[in-house]
Amino acid sequence: MNASEWRKGARLFGLFRPASRLPMPLAYRVAEMVGFLDYHIRADLRQVIGSGLAAAVTEAKDPAQREDWVRHYCKMMSREVMDAFFMSRLNQDNSTSLVSIPPDSLALMRSLREEERGIIVVMAHYGRLNLLLLALAMAGYDLGMLTIAVDERNPDLSPVDRAYLGGKVAALQKQIRGRWVSLGDNLRGLYQGLKSGEIIIILMDAYHTGQDDNRIELPFLGGHLNVSEGIVRLAEKTGARMIYGAVRDPLPSETGKASWQAVATLRPLPEEPAEALKQSVAWLEQDVQEMPWLWWHWNILDYIWKPAVVHE
Repeated sequence: MNASEWRKGARLFGLFRPASRLPMPLAYRVAEMVGFLDYHIRADLRQVIGSGLAAAVTEAKDPAQREDWVRHYCKMMSREVMDAFFMSRLNQDNSTSLVSIPPDSLALMRSLREEERGIIVVMAHYGRLNLLLLALAMAGYDLGMLTIAVDERNPDLSPVDRAYLGGKVAALQKQIRGRWVSLGDNLRGLYQGLKSGEIIIILMDAYHTGQDDNRIELPFLGGHLNVSEGIVRLAEKTGARMIYGAVRDPLPSETGKASWQAVATLRPLPEEPAEALKQSVAWLEQDVQEMPWLWWHWNILDYIWKPAVVHE
């Protein structure tokens, strides 16, 4: 194990895991302190996130604004790591202290369940996304998920990454109770689950090496976002409805919330799958414009986004 991997492992399992045993407010204060340190110590991280922001968001060309967003990004990502270790402690009594879900979002889910069809919750790597799954699970819904492979089948992951992500997904599955399907698995179970009325979470902006086939470009931030068309085919073949889900930080106007107390929402999508995916990207664009620091993917922007071509 090289020095970088050792530091990553010490950070995750020597710092975050023990801190996750503290009372919730203290645990998340530790997470924010780590995020604050990440911002000041990781010049490489500041550079790559700042470059991504400046490439796609006009306001980020202002250095002061860009640095403020990068600082928020580091704190959010640190809170997301704490979520991974803390989630095993969540139950119906304490979960609402960490994440709330508005009544209209729950009403939307109830109305779709009455159709007795499968539901695909389309999400993106925006905010502390697992908190939506936990909020729905605490509301009584069993949820399945499609993820990247987090074991030896995924060459992009180091041993430390596999240990962290494997534990994270296993803890999440225990809470949400549904099926867990990885890319590389036989996807027949995913189709069968949706046909039988299950709820499945799918991340539309997931990216891993060598997955350029079957992807389409949709308008996003003045350019085009590269997303998987497989969600459309899955919905078409199973008759599943699609719904958009996201998790955001508290707004400045929400003065009664701490910075680590998130809000999860569900939003309607058109019934036609291709239009639903297009609207999902439009919802994501709106979310990113509102809180740019919550989108994880500024560091891989070159792989998943193309700026608009300017004709002279």
